[in-house]
Amino acid sequence: MDDKDTRPPLLERVELAKRLIEVSRDVEAVKVLESVVGASPDIAEFRLLMAQALTGCGRGDEAEPHLRKAMEDHSTASMASGMLGYWYQARGRFAEAKNCFEHSLEINPHQSLSYYGWVQANRVTHDHRPLIEQALALTMDSSTPPEDAMYLHYVLGKGLADLGDFEGSMRHYDEANKSAFEQLLGGVSFNRARYAESVDGTIATFQKEFFQRNRAIGSGNRIPIFVVGMMRSGTTLVEQILSSHTEVGAAGEVDFWLDEGPLLFDSAKRSVNLRAIGNAAKSYVGLLESISPGTLHVTDKMPQNFQMLGLIHLAFPKAPIIHIRRNPVDTCISIYTTAYQKSPAFAHDRDSIVFAYRQYQRLVAHWRKVLPKERFLDIDYEDLTGNPEPVIRRMVGFCGLSWESGCLQPQLNDRLVTTPSLWQVRQPMYRSAVERWRVYEPWLGPFRQLVGT
Repeated sequence: MDDKDTRPPLLERVELAKRLIEVSRDVEAVKVLESVVGASPDIAEFRLLMAQALTGCGRGDEAEPHLRKAMEDHSTASMASGMLGYWYQARGRFAEAKNCFEHSLEINPHQSLSYYGWVQANRVTHDHRPLIEQALALTMDSSTPPEDAMYLHYVLGKGLADLGDFEGSMRHYDEANKSAFEQLLGGVSFNRARYAESVDGTIATFQKEFFQRNRAIGSGNRIPIFVVGMMRSGTTLVEQILSSHTEVGAAGEVDFWLDEGPLLFDSAKRSVNLRAIGNAAKSYVGLLESISPGTLHVTDKMPQNFQMLGLIHLAFPKAPIIHIRRNPVDTCISIYTTAYQKSPAFAHDRDSIVFAYRQYQRLVAHWRKVLPKERFLDIDYEDLTGNPEPVIRRMVGFCGLSWESGCLQPQLNDRLVTTPSLWQVRQPMYRSAVERWRVYEPWLGPFRQLVGT
């Protein structure tokens, strides 16, 4: 029998793995890279790719040895140290993360993502002026790649805000968003008309009468707990609180309904594929069980699922849905000042953010009317952070859980957190983010429309 290796040549497999990582198919990339690293264990670049894929599918502990190996090679040492820093951040190990970022910058002072990781995990003081000045110099260096310059402007926005220079901070956030619009969105503007039409179609389709007619097709499974809201409103904090309960696991931001939604619901035709709902529910439960095996309930805190609540309630009529809302201007400022790996289409233009926010308000107002009150709970970020215990007790009871005092100390929850709020949710609950917008009041621009709403 011919034992000839029929796999693609090594470099072709490497390129395939890179493409898979780019489209977030990390599990498949790991399988491809296993043979690559096995064949060439001493090539640091391959180790770095394997670490990236493993981290992408939540297997960062397995990525660490690959990063350590890549740190031995000067060509990949800075990037590997920075990546290890991000993994430590996700685990809440901020002192170790800080050391990794600083080591990364010692090797390569041009490593923009290490600057970004560092400022996200630290409060910038006057002692850190040299780091800020170094980042500023890089933004003015024509040899700095545009994407690196983009992240450096976010670094300067955060750093100058910490130092109290809010005008300079906003100026750099403006530059960051201009660059992100080109680098991450390819300069393609948010299609407001199409988005509003999809909201129109959703509201017209998912009426009380629709749910009553189709109430028998849903699953009685009680595993899912849905946490929704506009992005940057506090969904990570809510999940951190609920998953501090011994009966609750955390799935983080699950793409399932955003991916399946267009296959199940055509907003233009206002039609739902009712026959596919059962299989979708079954697949979703299987996914949650694979993410958090052995727990009675699993949270899904994908914020944008507020768009999918019609399908979600149809599929899981007994599932609790917790909607967290935050001061509109604070929310929009936070959207604008956050760096993303994959940006929402509206994220980098103030007028578009305001438009998307108003559509969100309109759609949530509809869900509030048509979903059963025992399945849909509104909570306010300001109440949650200002007087936590009664709000947390209400959330826990709403989910049908017995009370556990551990839910009052979500900062002790050591689960993996990879969202931009990874630092905040490791701290005791604080109120410094409430009315944050006021320091930027002279430079609000279109966000001013939402003051007082």
